[in-house]
Amino acid sequence: MTMWLSNLRLPFAAEVVCRRGACLIGSGRYIHRQEQGALFRLSAHRTFHLGLHCATSVGKSNTLHITLSEDPDLSGEVQGVAANLAVEGATCIAGPLTQQLAKAIFFAPQAPWSRAYAAAVLGLSMPRLSAQMLREGRALTDIVLEQRLMRALVAVSQQGEPASAFGFATQERFYAAFFDRFGDCAEHFATGRWCGALSWAGAPLGKLVEPSIKLANCRGW
Repeated sequence: MTMWLSNLRLPFAAEVVCRRGACLIGSGRYIHRQEQGALFRLSAHRTFHLGLHCATSVGKSNTLHITLSEDPDLSGEVQGVAANLAVEGATCIAGPLTQQLAKAIFFAPQAPWSRAYAAAVLGLSMPRLSAQMLREGRALTDIVLEQRLMRALVAVSQQGEPASAFGFATQERFYAAFFDRFGDCAEHFATGRWCGALSWAGAPLGKLVEPSIKLANCRGW
């Protein structure tokens, strides 16, 4: 049985290594099989999907390790079949404002990411923020939800932080959003088929912070 995680879109370049067994990586029309020990690199903001064989015995499923990097050069060092993923998604790279916002939200997913808050964090007026996002074709609400879930995926793979740590009002909303995004349940990372199958490392993971800006009357977008 192959289990899939869909729609991963990280704000950092990533190195993915198959530590046990083979894995599948997909992007758009392409699905590639990578053997044990193989390493492939993905640039930041590349949407991709991961597939692993799920065994019935605990600890026997294939495993993946993902290392995140803020090094911009990493995204240019695409090797092997991953080059096809980079070529296909070349027109999908995020704009400069989207990149800044995505990283800021990943680092502080629990912050009150209203339009006013985002503008203050980036040092922009709200009209300028809105105009730039319109030019880049992204909505703040979409980026906030996306990166809160990316950060949540990393956490539940490792230690299972509460939903409130990622800005979700209730556990039920978090579970529903997680399933809608990735196509699998967050609970499966704690006790189910994904338990121990996915691990993470990299400098960006050490930068989860408390909100540094407190705004009165912060309105929604």
